[in-house]
Amino acid sequence: TAALRSFSRAVQLDPSALRLYSYTQSGAIHVIMGAQAKALEAYTAALTVQRDYPPALLGYANAALRSASASVAVGAPGEAAEALYVAAAAAAHCVAMHPTLVPGWKLLGDVLIAHTRVTPRSNLTRQPLLESLSLPPSPVLEQWEKHDMESAAMPAETKEAFSRWERRLKAIRGGRVAYARACHLAPWEANGWVDTTAALVGEAAMRRTHQHFMKAAPPSRA
Repeated sequence: TAALRSFSRAVQLDPSALRLYSYTQSGAIHVIMGAQAKALEAYTAALTVQRDYPPALLGYANAALRSASASVAVGAPGEAAEALYVAAAAAAHCVAMHPTLVPGWKLLGDVLIAHTRVTPRSNLTRQPLLESLSLPPSPVLEQWEKHDMESAAMPAETKEAFSRWERRLKAIRGGRVAYARACHLAPWEANGWVDTTAALVGEAAMRRTHQHFMKAAPPSRA
């Protein structure tokens, strides 16, 4: 708390020179203290000063990711999905502006992989950079896309369940690509390879636990 008071005082004394650094450091302290809402406020204040400031963007994404984890823990998946959406937006904006920033790609991967426990918002992967991370669709996704989704033969609950599964799978695959970008930029970092491998395992596990979609997918049309 003493540090927070010091940073607040620094902004009051010379806001033009110190407020960006002070807001960012205040956000980092709030994250450590577990006050994610206050951390987001501090990082938002920093981003109003400089929209593309990497520490503030990554700090904001990290605080939102932690907030999502807390929401999952208390059984609030809707709030978690919203927090992950803004976290992904901040991390994606950071790497779009600073494409060689390894921590940015790593954090973006962490945010997208977090969707193993949360169904993403329907427009998550429609953000330009996240859409570019999407890999070619798997055969089962291609089969479902060719199928008439409005067909009476497909119950509404089945279409909705598949939509949720597809969104989660796309987010996880996007996380895998983000980790791969980090590996490309820093191949000597062992953690990047560990993250990429874990993402592959998670994707495979998700496919195994949703075999009913694989079996129920309509046959591809020649």
